[in-house]
Amino acid sequence: MSPVIDQLFCIARRVKDSVLFIVMNIFNGFIILAGMAVLSSTPALAEFHGYRCTKDCSGHKAGYAWAERKAVQDARDCTARSRSFREGCLAWVEDGKEEQPDPKKDYPDRRTLALSVDRD
Repeated sequence: MSPVIDQLFCIARRVKDSVLFIVMNIFNGFIILAGMAVLSSTPALAEFHGYRCTKDCSGHKAGYAWAERKAVQDARDCTARSRSFREGCLAWVEDGKEEQPDPKKDYPDRRTLALSVDRD
């Protein structure tokens, strides 16, 4: 083969490699964009006090309201057949524990507690 033909083959290989590189990058870009479109169209799952809901959290809300009406304080009292209702009840119990002050934190010393009690 002549040197000119060798150079033409070399140029053709470079062009082919460059075209393949460009096509692959475009293809990868489309895949990334398609993946982003799918992820953005996926609905986010709702949450109720840290528990996942399947739809509108109505079962969780009902369990929470029931536990509030019954003044449930122990998680063992949250015995329902419905998982969402039970989790709503548990959310109430967990919220109640967070709201109650810890006497050890408020009164680190018994003498402080004794001084804070009105003895009239």
